[in-house]
Formats: sequence, structure tokens, C-alpha cells
Amino acid sequence: MMKGKTLSLFTIVLVALVLNTVFSVKMLGQSEPNNDYLTATTIVSDTMQTHSIDPATDVDWFTFELNYLSDVVIETSGASLDDTELQLSDANLTLISEDDNSGGDNWSKITKQLAPGTYYIRIIEKGQDAVIPQYNVLLTVAEPIAYPFSDDFENGLDNWIVVAPWGTTTVSSHGGNNSVSESPDGLYLSNLNVSLGIKINLSDAVQPLLSFWQKHHIQSGDYGYIEVSTNNGTNWTTLQYIIGANLEWHE
Repeated sequence: MMKGKTLSLFTIVLVALVLNTVFSVKMLGQSEPNNDYLTATTIVSDTMQTHSIDPATDVDWFTFELNYLSDVVIETSGASLDDTELQLSDANLTLISEDDNSGGDNWSKITKQLAPGTYYIRIIEKGQDAVIPQYNVLLTVAEPIAYPFSDDFENGLDNWIVVAPWGTTTVSSHGGNNSVSESPDGLYLSNLNVSLGIKINLSDAVQPLLSFWQKHHIQSGDYGYIEVSTNNGTNWTTLQYIIGANLEWHE
């Protein structure tokens, strides 16, 4: 819990992030036959593909590769009356997840965090008793941010997992116009427990270093802390506690 207007303190999260990124999308045409995993159509992130289910018993298979632990979204879309069922399997065709109507209207959507490897998508018309003349399938993969990484907060918080009221402020800063604070509009509220996190890929890092500039004013009995997780937030290690007051920017 933090008190003050201009903190640049942040929590590092190494394993779970869905980035707020807007991608351009291009269309690809139908790719048949892709009726089994051996003939699966390759699908890549952020490129929408257009396909059909015809005849009604048609099955469409897709495959993709991941190089890093990633947050993955697979979704279908199209005419409002059409209805798909979606399955996600690993390289051994072991079912990981399936979905019917988690997307818009009757469309399907799966959101999962997946380890590096090969994966398969299987799409059918629900009930396999109606043709779908045209539907779209889109894969979105959010990989970890590459190391080394730095942020002066001049371009917002799109790279971060933000739990309000964390936000940028121009009241005080070090080396730029912005800093980031858990109380950008004034003093922090009572019983506040919020965090700012990010996922960093440290697989190629040798003795990675975390450094930041901060100033703080924390009420007696309250504290802030920096913590790290390497297993998707199951366990956390506290690196540092922040207590008391230091109203000068320091590293």
C-alpha cells in the first residue's frame, strides 16, 4: 500500500500477460483439404483466415508453433446464426481445451497460456448438421517482452498489467514528463491492495538486473513490495519491501 503522488515502483511478473496491442489483420482464402491433423493448415498470430464447413460433416484442422511460454487466444467469427465448436490439442493430440459459445453470438473462443511446442486446432459445425458457408478463425499470441527492457512511461502502460488506480502522472517525474503511481490523483485509499506487473522473457538473460527510480511516502503500518514469480503466479518471492518516506528521487 503506497502513499504519495509520484511513485515509479513496480512489480515484475514473469509469466502471465495479455498485451493491449492492436494488430493489422489480413485475409487468407480457404485451404482444403485440411480434414485431419496430417493436412492441418498452418495458422500464424494476428492473421485472420476465412474458411467454410461444407459439407456439414466437414472438419477443419489447423496447427501452430510456439517458441515461448505465451498467452494464446483462438476464436471463430462470422454470420450470427452459424455455430462452431472449437478444440485445442497438443502435439500428441491430447485435448487441452474445447469451447462452444464463448465468442460472440454462437462463435467459439479459447484463451490459454501454453508452453513452447506444436498445437492443433479442430473446428466443426455444432451438431455437424448444417453447412457454414464462411467463417473466420483468428489466432492471437502474446509472447513475453524481450530482455533487456526499459520504460520511461512516456507512451502509456500498454506493456503492463495494470490494476487500478495505478496510472501515469505528470505531477513529478525523473528524466521525463511522466512517472507511474498507485495514486496518480492524490493520496492512496484505505485498505488498498493493487499491483503493476509485467512479463519479461529472461530465458537468455545472464544475471538479469532490475533497477528503477522512485520516491514514496507510505503511512506507518503500510508498505509496498517488489516480488517476482517464475511459475505463472503460483509462488512469489519478495525482493524488497518499501516503507516509510523518501521524498527525493532515488535509484
